[in-house]
Parts: sequence; C-alpha cells; structure tokens
Amino acid sequence: EEKMKNKSIAVIGLGQFGLSMVEELVKHDADLLVIDSNPDLVKKVSYLVPAAFVADATDEKALRELDISRVDNAIVAFGNNIQATILTTVMLKELGVKKITVRVDDEEYTPIIKRLGADEILSPQRIAAISFANRLESSSFLDYYLISDSFSAIKISVSSSFEKQLLSEIDPRNKFDCNIILITRDNKTFAPKGHDLIQANDIIFVVGKSKDIEKLDKYLNK
Repeated sequence: EEKMKNKSIAVIGLGQFGLSMVEELVKHDADLLVIDSNPDLVKKVSYLVPAAFVADATDEKALRELDISRVDNAIVAFGNNIQATILTTVMLKELGVKKITVRVDDEEYTPIIKRLGADEILSPQRIAAISFANRLESSSFLDYYLISDSFSAIKISVSSSFEKQLLSEIDPRNKFDCNIILITRDNKTFAPKGHDLIQANDIIFVVGKSKDIEKLDKYLNK
C-alpha cells in the first residue's frame, strides 16, 4: 500500500462509482482532489478529503483554478453522461494531465474517448472486477481482470510467512479448481510446472472463478 503514498489523483464526478473510488483511494493514502458540480455530493466527501470542490469539470477556467494539471492521474467517473465525459477528457488532455482514466459505460464510445486522450478506460466489467476485489478486502490481491461473467485472472502476493511448497503439492487445479499460470520472483516472470516451488513473497497470476481463487488465497495467506 506504500505505492499510493503521495500519488496525486483527481476524481471527477461523485456518482456511486466516484464515491466508492474516493473511499478506496483514501484507504491507500492517496493525495486526492475531488470535483463535482453538486454541492451535496461534495459535502458528503469533504470529511474524507480536504480538497473537495464544487466545480464544473467541463469548464477549463475552473479546472485551471484547481491546478488540475499537477495531478498524476485524473479519473473521469461520470459514466452515463457521455457529453460531460467527452468534454472533461478533452480539457484534461489540453491542460496536460499525465494520466487520464475514463469510465465509459457504453462500449461504442471507447474508441472515441481513447482518441480524445484517455490513457485507460474503465468499462463496466473492469469496474465490477475492482469492486469484487475491494469486497474481498484482501491486501494480497494486487490486480484483477474479469475474463468473463464468472472467470477472473487475479494477481496475488504470497505471504512472507508461507513455507515453500511444490506446485504439484498445492495442486490448485484439483484442490481449488483454479490454475496458477504465472509466477513473478525477483522481477522475473515464468510459467510454472509441477516441480516448481511456490515461495514466500512470490507474485502469482491465478485464473479461475472468483470464489475458488479466494479459497486459494486463504491457503497461501492464512
């Protein structure tokens, strides 16, 4: 969780998704700037975030006054308001924000938003995966990708107290119904075979159903 320290992130739009994003980032000690045009919603987060402002994110002057260009990543969280999403993305790009992450609910707009300068698109699937992972509240879950409705690929860190074991002994496919497809150790990544060891502090990529991956996580990080 150290990684987030001092990373400055702007969250623009405080719908349900924007709010949960703010709550999550606060847990990670991010340096936050929050913007919404609705005073009630801004008031709702002001106790969490000192830098919460009532402003119109499609207004270049307002964004300049908030010094938005200094942030490392701006998250445009409107989702359903495609016009505001497009205008805000263009403004952020023009103001030189380093990384722009945009929530797009309607996939057909994804290519347009990318052309306008978005670095990362948050689709409904990606959002579902993030909220799933946050529900687990497992500090060992590092990243999450929803492959289909029921299958995920999840990156997990193995506990520093884990006693090393052969992959064939752990036998994730038969015992947990999921597969360990990659291991990263000392900055090298490889596809493991049965005779490879799983060791403390490894980072592993697991594919399977979320509930099965959860069981394997408990086993590796009990």
